[in-house]
Amino acid sequence: MITAAQEWFNEGFNEGLLRQIEIIENFLKAGVTWDIVYEATDFDENSFHELKKTLTKVLYRTGSTPASERCQAPILLTVWP
Repeated sequence: MITAAQEWFNEGFNEGLLRQIEIIENFLKAGVTWDIVYEATDFDENSFHELKKTLTKVLYRTGSTPASERCQAPILLTVWP
């Protein structure tokens, strides 16, 4: 059994990967070539497709819904210096 903190960490990690996929897909829609995508993200075409496949399996297996889709109200975070 994992702790709540570990679950939140995993969810945050998955959210970050989903955001990375979104960024890459936006680059590609805008006509950016894979060599520039790689320079900006460190993902080449093969690793990008593998990431999408792996993350889809993880989210399907866990039944996870991204937090952005579950959130009913904005969450305010305080950043301490």
